[in-house]
Amino acid sequence: MPPATHITAAADLASSEVDAFFKEVKPVRGTRLALADGGASSLGLSRTVHHEFMTKLQSEAYTTVKQNDQFHLQRLDRGALKALGLKAQADCLRLSGTFQAPPARVHQLLNDYTVRAQWDKAVHPDSDSNILTHTVAPQKSRQVLRTLTNAVMGGLITAREFIDCAQTQHLDGGLIQHLAASVTVDQFPITKSAVRGTNFPCGMIYTPGDDGQSTHLEYIIHSDIGGWLPQSVVSKGTTNALWDIAETVSHYLATTADS
Repeated sequence: MPPATHITAAADLASSEVDAFFKEVKPVRGTRLALADGGASSLGLSRTVHHEFMTKLQSEAYTTVKQNDQFHLQRLDRGALKALGLKAQADCLRLSGTFQAPPARVHQLLNDYTVRAQWDKAVHPDSDSNILTHTVAPQKSRQVLRTLTNAVMGGLITAREFIDCAQTQHLDGGLIQHLAASVTVDQFPITKSAVRGTNFPCGMIYTPGDDGQSTHLEYIIHSDIGGWLPQSVVSKGTTNALWDIAETVSHYLATTADS
């Protein structure tokens, strides 16, 4: 895990492109998406989002769900989240592991949906990681994401939709930080075709290995998928999905020539 000092707070900088896209920004329940000091027309991921992500990343209260020689999947349950002063509507998961590819490639496989579609059958083709992309600084960009998932577990968990504001930052030493939190926007009203879920502050830290050709990933998922499913079903579905992501990306890198 990289030292916390390597992770700078997400800046609340104004963007005319973002201003034009959003008619109105509303915080999703339980998640604060702060507006910049400049006024309600300026959008930025708040320092609260960054703080909550780092708290989850560094917590020592996780329990192991599954582990092998390559990956370690852990759960921070709702009681532990509440004790940390965090949103506790759903468990939080942390995946740690190493992939045999540089950070830029692993980041692309996970965060660029046009590339992710090559290996992830759980993500619907209408997902879009570039609804709006704005370069905040040479090494920092902000994105609006729409993630649509296909039904899983034989249809027991139906299609879900997440609308997020994300920020990607390339840091000293080759690290890549990708943070996200759900928002609601007028352009994407809730529909009957998919259940609207909520991503509480979440994201990834991609750290290059000493050889420059591998990546250590710390991946935080903290999602309320909505609906009325029993917690046991949700827990099984999300843990299986995250483990499958890790194994599938690893296999894809090992078997795809251009990786």
